[in-house]
Amino acid sequence: MLTGVVAIAFLLALSGAAGAKKKKKKKPSRVYTTHATLEFTPPGTFSGTVSASGKPRADRGRCVEGRTVTLLYFGPNGAPVAVLGIDKTNSRGRYLFNSQPFAFSGGYQLVVERQEIKGRRGKVTKCTATETPVRSV
Repeated sequence: MLTGVVAIAFLLALSGAAGAKKKKKKKPSRVYTTHATLEFTPPGTFSGTVSASGKPRADRGRCVEGRTVTLLYFGPNGAPVAVLGIDKTNSRGRYLFNSQPFAFSGGYQLVVERQEIKGRRGKVTKCTATETPVRSV
């Protein structure tokens, strides 16, 4: 009787192991570091580029095109005053703010938001957020 119980338990264990599904491995996400520049051209044009670094090089462009960039204005006392504009980068990572006839004295800073792009076959590309140092004008 004991051998029959052991045999049944052994068969159940084998059938459970055979019917178990394999867990799918998650594809590792690719993380790219974002870099941004802020240039001022008098009387009131702000422009620059957004770039990315990391490997593999083939996917870097996904972190450049269509990124949301925000231009912030800081008053002469250094306190944040206003958002001057929000733009998206073009295919080469360039942006342009031409919102005023002249720039007020104070500081200006560019902020690039974090972005996560889901691709085919479960690939995820992560692009870090960044901000430029406050630039006085």
